[in-house]
Amino acid sequence: MRIKRWTYPVLYLVLASWIMLAAYVMTVRDKQLVERSAVGELDTVARSVQERVETWRRERLNDARATQANTLIMRHAAAYLRLPARGGNEADVRAWLESVHVMDDYCCSLLLDTNGTVLLASPCDVQSVHGEYGSSIAEALRTRTPILSDCSPAGSAGMPHFDILVPVVDGSNAPAGVLAERIDAGTVLNPLVREWPRQSRSAETLLVTRDGDEVFYVAGPAGRDGGALRLPVTNEQLVSAMVLRGAEGTVRGCDYRGVPVLAAARRVADSPWNVISKIDREEAMAPFRTHVFWTAALVAGLMGVAAVVLAYVGQRQKAAFFRSRLEERRARLALVRRNNAERRTAAGKISLLATAIDQAAEAIVITDAHRRIEYVNNAFEHITGYTRDEAVGNTPHMIQSGAHDDAFYETMHATLGAGGSWSGYLTNRRKDGTLFQVEATITPVKDGEGRTVNYVAVEHDVTHDNALREHLMRSQKLETVGRLAGGIAADFHNLLQVITWSSEALLLELPEDDGKRADALAIQEAAHRAGAMSRHLLAFSHSHAYELRRMHLNELVMRMEPMVRRIIGDGISLEMDLEPALWPVKADQGQIEEIIMNLVTNAREAMPGGGVITISTANAEFRNAGGHRIVEPAREGSFVCLAVLDTGVGIAPDVQEHIFEPFFSTKGAGYGAGLGLAACYGIATKHGGWITGESEPGAGAAFRVYMPADLEANGAAAENDGPSAREELVGDGQTILLVEDDPGTSNLTRRVLGTHGYSVLRAGTVREALRLFDEHQGRADMLIADLLLSDGNGLNLATHLAARKNALPVLLVTGYAEDRASWDVIRERGYRIIQKPYRVTALLRAVKELLSNGHAHAGMAVSAVGASHA
Repeated sequence: MRIKRWTYPVLYLVLASWIMLAAYVMTVRDKQLVERSAVGELDTVARSVQERVETWRRERLNDARATQANTLIMRHAAAYLRLPARGGNEADVRAWLESVHVMDDYCCSLLLDTNGTVLLASPCDVQSVHGEYGSSIAEALRTRTPILSDCSPAGSAGMPHFDILVPVVDGSNAPAGVLAERIDAGTVLNPLVREWPRQSRSAETLLVTRDGDEVFYVAGPAGRDGGALRLPVTNEQLVSAMVLRGAEGTVRGCDYRGVPVLAAARRVADSPWNVISKIDREEAMAPFRTHVFWTAALVAGLMGVAAVVLAYVGQRQKAAFFRSRLEERRARLALVRRNNAERRTAAGKISLLATAIDQAAEAIVITDAHRRIEYVNNAFEHITGYTRDEAVGNTPHMIQSGAHDDAFYETMHATLGAGGSWSGYLTNRRKDGTLFQVEATITPVKDGEGRTVNYVAVEHDVTHDNALREHLMRSQKLETVGRLAGGIAADFHNLLQVITWSSEALLLELPEDDGKRADALAIQEAAHRAGAMSRHLLAFSHSHAYELRRMHLNELVMRMEPMVRRIIGDGISLEMDLEPALWPVKADQGQIEEIIMNLVTNAREAMPGGGVITISTANAEFRNAGGHRIVEPAREGSFVCLAVLDTGVGIAPDVQEHIFEPFFSTKGAGYGAGLGLAACYGIATKHGGWITGESEPGAGAAFRVYMPADLEANGAAAENDGPSAREELVGDGQTILLVEDDPGTSNLTRRVLGTHGYSVLRAGTVREALRLFDEHQGRADMLIADLLLSDGNGLNLATHLAARKNALPVLLVTGYAEDRASWDVIRERGYRIIQKPYRVTALLRAVKELLSNGHAHAGMAVSAVGASHA
């Protein structure tokens, strides 16, 4: 078909009209988009600031509630407010106000009475404090809950501030006054509202409220940190005034400078404050002006091209053009198909990789270059307790436990910053507050230009492995202690035996007024303490035998008083609160002494600045009656309570859970093995009782040991170790075969027995003992033998001699209860065993009982008679 000559001019006019119409529509649409984008950004910023301000207000009120819940602080404050003229506790209250000011970053802490009169202020003086509280104080006292007052200027300087008012009530819940924590609005709120997500020359966020007929700018105006800005609320064009008059959402008008702006407003919940995010309209619409310029250029170009094409292109050119367009479209279609196939393949690989990472056993965390989390897998959620939504957008700081110092993280960041990978162990904190350990490897991910764009952390949870390793180390410690104690116990107790008996002999020979008696007593006391230390170690190797005998704890405590006073030293007072009618108990004297010494030593170390230690005794009855049930570990029955109380620094709640565990200590390396309280727990349990510990930080501690009372009327009286007892334990010339391989112990034993009416046949080995027994034709009336001898053991020797002489009394002596299985054999055969180091009277009493009762006494249970006298 032939084209007419006017076709191209008409076509050009139509084409030009459509181009201009399209350009106009696009311009209008782009203008709306630019403005909508600016408004959306403003609303996002306003919402973010609103949430931060609301969170800040909630945190301040929560802090105030925590302060109100502190009964000790409230009680002191109420006492001062009731009688401020006395000032008895003014120093304590002022010190607390100062600590609150320092810890919580308040600019001033005030204490006001119910009329609003300032009685105390820190750190400022009372006369320098300005502020009108009025209905705020009345509201706080009426509701008995903390409130946050509205912002107001302080003094002539016009600095905006506000106060957190915490009602103070006395013990009867009557209002006594108000604690006011003053906060500088500029210092606190400006950092919250001035943050902007991108660089802008005019964008800023304001926090405003209404003060009468004025707009009061609480925070935000740039360059006005030194005072508050006020403008009339009647200004029709002022955006802040519009918001205070009820405008919400997007607001258009002028700011405090008179410059046209776009703004988004949000109200802060539970407050008269409003958040306004604004930007100059000129800056907001700058992208639109750029777009108009380029659109106009594009329209002119298109129209020029159209004119050229329509002027020079004919029908052939049109046909060629359309053919080329068709071929181009076909090529593009083929390219699109090929690209789609490649994308589907890549998507499948990515999906497989994502599934593998998400289901991996190790926790995997991917962050951006600024260490904000972009991805976590299922293992991370399982290990930390945080969901993926909670983690993404946060930083790894959310799980940091504080167990590593700044130098640790500086080294890590330096390695990663240099482009290297970091591997090591981290202790992190779960969402529920518990700690866990991971073996982590962090690797930087770089783009084509070598810049780090992401970090990938792979973490393996080793908490369980570390717990098993720690348990193994504790078991090895216990095994080492047991082996060490067992290895030296026999020789050590032989030395202590010689020292103990020698000191006793000196005390018998020295007159009462001889000054050397103090030296002999010191030697004896040191030997007793060494014996107690040995028993302490043997208790952890399960190698310590003990004897339960009837005793009165009051007498034991009074005998230990001089030793206790020497241990606690100067600066600490010792008080006794003993029950006069205390019931007797069946206990091992040495182990009860050990409990007292351990508890007193712990109390002394808890009072580095001095204090008071109180040792008390009391009778205790536990009965399930009247609907009241006994709480474990207590049980029903009659008990005697031995308590040690101190006025020291106290024990933190998290530490109290572990105080009775072996090797648990808060003293640090080299300052304690952590065995003292664990030993007390074990001793109390072996005596059929229990031990409790009660403490609060700063309020001292109280440890109470409960043991069953021995209320039998015919119970044995306490043993007498004095000279009169030795006179009662003199023999009648009986012959005793003594078998002891330690020369010092053998000589002393022979001398003691010889001076108390016995004839002694002494041997150092099993072979020598058999020879002496045969030479004297079995005339030995009793056998005393060490359980461990150089060529055998005393138990086998006793069995051999008892077979040759019926009903031969046998007393076995040991410095280390090596094998508990042998105790059953000793019990079955009717022998007795005495453990070193023992006192002279303990030996004489055992010999006297065995010789007096003969073999009929052989059914007595095995006991370590001497252990309680060491």
